[in-house]
Amino acid sequence: IPDELKVLTPRILNHRRVDGRLEIVQEYYGYPTLAELYLYGELHPDTWISILRQILRIFEEFQRYPGTLEFADIQAMYVEKTFDRLAELKIQSPYWEEFLSQETVIYNDRPLLNFYHLEAAIRQKAKTIAESPQICVIHGDFCFSNILFDISNQIIRLIDPRGRFGQKGIYGDPRYDLAKLRHSVSGLYDFIVADLFELHQDQHGFNGQVFTHSLPSTLGPSLDSMISEAGFNIAEIRIIEGLLFISMLPLHFGNLKRQKILYLTGLSLLNEVL
Repeated sequence: IPDELKVLTPRILNHRRVDGRLEIVQEYYGYPTLAELYLYGELHPDTWISILRQILRIFEEFQRYPGTLEFADIQAMYVEKTFDRLAELKIQSPYWEEFLSQETVIYNDRPLLNFYHLEAAIRQKAKTIAESPQICVIHGDFCFSNILFDISNQIIRLIDPRGRFGQKGIYGDPRYDLAKLRHSVSGLYDFIVADLFELHQDQHGFNGQVFTHSLPSTLGPSLDSMISEAGFNIAEIRIIEGLLFISMLPLHFGNLKRQKILYLTGLSLLNEVL
């Protein structure tokens, strides 16, 4: 990565190749993640606004280092990856084969078009998004669980970058990073993976809620304003966020209830913006 960005990550102290794999030893930081602070911390909303502004300044630094990617690579991240993950999901469990074949899903008394019935709109929007990239350095998994924060000194460190966006490397679509950030702030992803939710299903559909506090209702609109001020289209970010929720389902194999609420969260987003 560019030298000017290395201060944002733990230093690599040592590295070696073992059986064809690269192993590295990195500097240790005992800072909590923003996910931990968001779930269990008691930081004032003004402190969180300051943290988000600091994150967006880091994001702006990334944009100082432009790169290039093929249209096909960008579209693959948003379309092919999602459909591949759903194919994997149907192999994991016969439940999803039947569920995904339904035309509509009822969630909290609201009818939603199911994913495959949104396919044409998804492909068209993804094409539009892929045609207007501003490729630059990205983290690739820019969510709260990969952002360490020193409360005392207001220091941010980033961990576990993806290292691939269509192609191996440090470059990608910055909107992907913003969608990852938004899925932590507004999408309540960290609450869901901590199983802080309830979900019930009957013959009429699903009813559920995520157990949270007042911060998301304050920080969500603030983050959206910051994203808009940075020149990005919130609707595009929300589409990508919805696809992220859908595409991560196979990664939560073994917890069907969590998979369901992740799916319903993503599907709700897509129905709102498509």
